[in-house]
Amino acid sequence: MNDSLLPSIGLARKAGKLILGFDAVSTACKNGTAALVLLSEDLSPKSRKEIVRIAQQYEIRWFDAPFQMGDIDRLLHKRAGILAVSDEGFVRMFLKHLPAHEKEDQTI
Repeated sequence: MNDSLLPSIGLARKAGKLILGFDAVSTACKNGTAALVLLSEDLSPKSRKEIVRIAQQYEIRWFDAPFQMGDIDRLLHKRAGILAVSDEGFVRMFLKHLPAHEKEDQTI
């Protein structure tokens, strides 16, 4: 788990720029409000495959993030394995905290 990424997620939530859960993130990808999608390490393969397909279809950057659903639950008091950020400023902050090998753009 990356200890620097989780506080950034908390800040994005407080700023109203964080979207949680499959349905909400899927909708945000489709309507163009999602700028980055993060997937937890313990996300089910089926959910991962479907949300990645949607992100790629709408050309949204996505990353496998170094956290688990329990980390998000402890931080935000809501269990979620799929998150999206709707602000480019937060996207830049998040990308600084992702492991170097994951900084490559994973859109199509």
